[in-house]
Amino acid sequence: MRTFLALFLGCVFLPVCLSAQTGGRVSGAILSDETGAPIVGATVVAVQQSSNFGKVGPAIFRSTTELDGSYAIANVPSGDYLLCLYEAGDYLDPCQWGPATNATIATGTTSLDIRVRKGVRLAVRVGDAENLVAQYKKSSPDASAIPGAFIRITVTDTQGKMRTLPLTYASERLYEYSTLVPPDTDLTLNVSSSFFMLADQSDNPIGEQGYSAPLRLSIPKPPDPRIRLPFAFLDRRATVIPVKIRAAASGAP
Repeated sequence: MRTFLALFLGCVFLPVCLSAQTGGRVSGAILSDETGAPIVGATVVAVQQSSNFGKVGPAIFRSTTELDGSYAIANVPSGDYLLCLYEAGDYLDPCQWGPATNATIATGTTSLDIRVRKGVRLAVRVGDAENLVAQYKKSSPDASAIPGAFIRITVTDTQGKMRTLPLTYASERLYEYSTLVPPDTDLTLNVSSSFFMLADQSDNPIGEQGYSAPLRLSIPKPPDPRIRLPFAFLDRRATVIPVKIRAAASGAP
């Protein structure tokens, strides 16, 4: 009986094992474009490129860079992939800002070094002195589990491609949305909300259509090591744009 079971399981799972063994491998190093230094501890993600994923979605494979910046992703089915980069400190994700890194993976090993550019951190900090966001969440069960301050913040490049700033910090009266953007690049910042009336740092109201302004950032100077800010997240080097929540919008539920 045991022999029959072993043969049966072998017949069932052998094609899967053979499929895994015949997958391709992509490896290389992630390096600074400016200095050639290795980028350590970054996450390299290979995303399958296809226009027909159905309900399954694209295949995604990951690796973490070593001390020398090297990465290796094994058992990757043959096909065309886009290599993205996350958790890379001050370095830009090429999938977001280019140049795009494409890899055609077949059986065997595909070697591909990726040089990445340093970015500038843009942070939009939303102050909520009256705690209006928390009050709205308490009054609306559907909104209670939604993170953030119900504010949409985006940057748009000169080609019209829009990128949304994710929420990176939240407390009862302060919300930060931040991302890395390329230095010395013309962008347009857009801030809007359907739920709250907003104002800028000088308390000038931001209309219902939102706030839109040109943006061009340069890499800031290193901070003074003698100055320690009280909150760790505030100690990150960033270009900060403050926004205030003034009141609930007239059309908000």
